[in-house]
Amino acid sequence: MPYRRFDNSVEGVAKAWRQQVVTSEAWTVVRTAGIGEAQSLFVTAPNHPGGYAKPGKNDPPIAVLPRAAHEKIASDLAYELELPVPPVVLWVRPSPPQGQETYAAISTVPFTNAQMWSTIRQAGHLVERLTLELNPTCSAMAAFDTWVWNTDRHNEGNLLVTEEIVGGETSVVRAAYIDYAYSLSHSWPSPAEVQRGGCVACYPSFGVQPDLEAMSATVTRIESLPDSVIEEVVKRVPPEFISAECRQRTLEGLLARRGIIRNALRTQYVGLP
Repeated sequence: MPYRRFDNSVEGVAKAWRQQVVTSEAWTVVRTAGIGEAQSLFVTAPNHPGGYAKPGKNDPPIAVLPRAAHEKIASDLAYELELPVPPVVLWVRPSPPQGQETYAAISTVPFTNAQMWSTIRQAGHLVERLTLELNPTCSAMAAFDTWVWNTDRHNEGNLLVTEEIVGGETSVVRAAYIDYAYSLSHSWPSPAEVQRGGCVACYPSFGVQPDLEAMSATVTRIESLPDSVIEEVVKRVPPEFISAECRQRTLEGLLARRGIIRNALRTQYVGLP
């Protein structure tokens, strides 16, 4: 089943940004935005309709927590695994106001009419049907989030969903998982933390019927991802976005955790192949 249901224009950006690390386009801040991390910014460029830049504020500074680097690394890995994380490119913001971050990540808008899952939850009549549609996707993403140890899945604004009618009759539900600032080296302050065996559960959690086949297949793909790909994704992030220590901890964590994902998920999802 295809979990990544972005349209061709978004996948075109994804392909280009997978090859590009830092954007060379001239981006303009249009407004502050309420999606993802607090004080993110909606930005546009001459050759791009718009995206969300974050972090907007320098709190804590990038030297302490490489949030933008985490976003880029997670997006590139998800692209390799065909999982629904929007394309991300890094941005050196020229002359930001005092207190705002110079080193940001821009995440492209994944689809039109995006709704945060928290909004959908409030419209209760949609929840049961859309959750059923999302079961395979959120099960696959539980494997990915466990790998990168994303600790920020309590916020229901970190899942965007839209439903579109194709061909006049067929409904297509598209999902985008966002916000990986608090993952990777943030979650692994020491080698012992890398080996921690717990899992990140399916998100959303309400009404989910875990698809163990989808979860297992994603674990297999992660286990099979070549070391060289992981190393390329991590090592090419410029030093101004991530310290040498955080870079090394991120790389070692990703390589080591591939071998514990399946057992970690089995602690909550009994019967996982």
